[in-house]
Amino acid sequence: MMLNPSQESLVTVEELIKTATSLSTERDLKRLLDMIVTAARKLTHAEGGSIYILDRTKRHLCVEV
Repeated sequence: MMLNPSQESLVTVEELIKTATSLSTERDLKRLLDMIVTAARKLTHAEGGSIYILDRTKRHLCVEV
């Protein structure tokens, strides 16, 4: 189903609000990161996405999601 620009903007705002709410309510970091990547992929129409976390002791990036 194709959305007109107004409908697409509304979906985008709703998705951003949902994600922002999750930032303050979700306590499971892995689940929160997965929600962020899923929302980012949906909003950008991307096929994939990743989040990298800095391991300060080993001084390198680790793929988390």
